[in-house]
Amino acid sequence: MVVRRAKPKLRHYATLVSFVLAVLLPTALTVAYLYTRAADQYASTMAFSIRNGDSIMPTSGVLGAFAQQMSSGSADAEIVYEFVRSQNMIEAVRAELPLAEMYNRPERDVVFRLGEDRPVEDVVAYWNGMTDVSFDPSTGIVRFEARAFTAADARRIAAFVLAESTRLVNDLSEQARTDSIRVARSAVAEAEDRLREARREMREFRNVEQEIDPAQNASATLGLVAALEQQLAGARVELDSELQLVGEQSPRVNQLRQRIASLEKQIAQERTRLGAGAAGAAGGEEGRFASLVSEYEERKVDLEFAQNAYTSALAAFEQAQIEARRQSRFLAPHVEPTLSVEPQYPQRALLSLATLGLLTVAWAVVVLVVYNVKERR
Repeated sequence: MVVRRAKPKLRHYATLVSFVLAVLLPTALTVAYLYTRAADQYASTMAFSIRNGDSIMPTSGVLGAFAQQMSSGSADAEIVYEFVRSQNMIEAVRAELPLAEMYNRPERDVVFRLGEDRPVEDVVAYWNGMTDVSFDPSTGIVRFEARAFTAADARRIAAFVLAESTRLVNDLSEQARTDSIRVARSAVAEAEDRLREARREMREFRNVEQEIDPAQNASATLGLVAALEQQLAGARVELDSELQLVGEQSPRVNQLRQRIASLEKQIAQERTRLGAGAAGAAGGEEGRFASLVSEYEERKVDLEFAQNAYTSALAAFEQAQIEARRQSRFLAPHVEPTLSVEPQYPQRALLSLATLGLLTVAWAVVVLVVYNVKERR
């Protein structure tokens, strides 16, 4: 049995032609452009982190101190990371550096250059393509790479980004200090007003009642009542003795009885000053000293509380001022902006292989779809 050689069909030629047109030709044009017209790009790299200068309690331990510092620094580093990629950074760079001139130096390179009179949205997209910023949450280090068509331009851009990041961190630190002092000053003002009001109420109470310290007067009254009761007990003993020895006909009996009645009346008056007793309380009466002492104790507690609050507010304000005298956050550069000697971009070989691979995959998918559709028919 003789097997004849299979002859290529029209669709085979069409597939080969499509491979040449869709894969080889674009890849060849890409390679030619990369090696003949694409301009060299230089990179400048730097790395920094945000450190917190606040004092940390030694009782928290080394691990706790490190975790607290890294948590605060990482949060600030994330803010800087977003700021570097934002439109605000682009506007700051364009205000200080000739960014359009830097990114339009190679006029023949129409693919990698920025272009003239581009809107800010396109500039932001181009900036994010020509820069690379990364953030490592485990270490809190931000790494930044700026690319430009000259090594000097790349270093100028990286240095400006570092300066702007430092300014942002200083602004954040200044804002935090200002807010801390403002809150502490507001607390001191409130505590001072409360203390002033408590002192005014105490002064009015003493002026109206004409009592410096009702509690001391009450103690003196209690001493007087005890002395009168002692005299009353002695008078009653004398009266009993006189009645037993002489009888009712003794002239001292009436004197002793009058003295006892006078002492009992005086004791009752003094006790009324201290309090109205059970009957008076049931009738809604209240002793003078009882009401005065109660009101005085309330005002005294308010005054002491206001004084303690004012003292605490002053201490917090002084602590806030001490913390404000030092920079609580600062940017610590680990790698200063570098100056490249040789160009690192564009990575021509990598881009050529990537173009070939992507076009081949896309071409293969399209061919398989076309063949599948034809077979189903």
